[in-house]
Amino acid sequence: MSKNKERKPVTNLYTNIYPESVRYALKYKQGQMGNEEVESLVLSGKINEAIYFICKLLEDDIGLQSIFILELTIILTRIEDNIHKEVISTLKNWLNKLPKDKTVKGNKLAQINRGGSELWQEKFANLAQKSIKVDGSATPHLLAYATMLGFAEFIKAYKNNPECQEIAIIVPEWIEDDDRAYIGYRIDLNNNKVTLYDKDLPLINNPHFIDDTVKTGATLEKIQQFWQVKTGEIIDNGRIFVVTNLT
Repeated sequence: MSKNKERKPVTNLYTNIYPESVRYALKYKQGQMGNEEVESLVLSGKINEAIYFICKLLEDDIGLQSIFILELTIILTRIEDNIHKEVISTLKNWLNKLPKDKTVKGNKLAQINRGGSELWQEKFANLAQKSIKVDGSATPHLLAYATMLGFAEFIKAYKNNPECQEIAIIVPEWIEDDDRAYIGYRIDLNNNKVTLYDKDLPLINNPHFIDDTVKTGATLEKIQQFWQVKTGEIIDNGRIFVVTNLT
């Protein structure tokens, strides 16, 4: 090979998107993320990824988790355009409230990397608009913590939706836990109110289910069955909206 022949640059996975500590965790720590990785995401401006991980890291403290969601809701419903500065400031404040030794799986970032963080947000924005277009009166139910990646986009879409200004967050593990009285959160965008979603009270009729990725469909099927048992309502595929369908 000629010495003068130009070599093609080698592009390593994650290099162009995520900070070094996150790339290291993905490659050498089986994707386990903790405070260090979340802080690096916040400081590098990856706010949606940071929101996702902070929610996961707070999963053992419903009180703190609900306060975090409320603070985000207040900011995101109030600010129209450049939310980054205030959201980043809020996320920085939350870094000191996270459990010090806890880590959570972060391999979702490898999936996001394939298309890029901006494309992922664009897909969530399109999904929110599609949900409103299909039925603006239906309450979007974000399934699992991964959909918190699109939390800001759904608030942006629904805060000005005249037919429905509510979002729900469903945690599938809570549905399956008989000792849990709740299945997630209900978020009132009009009054900036976050309440626990009680599994024993009447559930929201005519929901839209929002999922980021469907692989086998098993989790979605369990939630559909739960809804049918509780309400008698069958959630058909026309009310299920997915960013990536791998089935």
